[in-house]
Amino acid sequence: MKRYSIIINFLLPLLCLNLFWMGSLLEKREYFYPSSLVVYLIFYIHALYLIFLYSGYAKNVKRIVGVNVGIYILLNIFLILSEMIYTSLKIQVNIDLILYYLANYSVLNS
Repeated sequence: MKRYSIIINFLLPLLCLNLFWMGSLLEKREYFYPSSLVVYLIFYIHALYLIFLYSGYAKNVKRIVGVNVGIYILLNIFLILSEMIYTSLKIQVNIDLILYYLANYSVLNS
């Protein structure tokens, strides 16, 4: 079972990351989607998780592998939906702009 968990834990994240980067290279983007930060965060958390998994702290390997597959399926669905919404709206989210509008809105309503 450990052999399959190694395959799932190492090859599936690499496949997801490669597909993500291939899509961005094919479209020749000069910017990153907001969801790319989520991808990096999940991969960093997953790297820490692998350290605990293979150091013997995690005991139920089948359940962990199932959770990993579920996480990557949900992650891919999230990325596909966010990229579809992002490209269809053609809006780049800017936190400063949102805060500026919120500040003006609160000043006008007070």
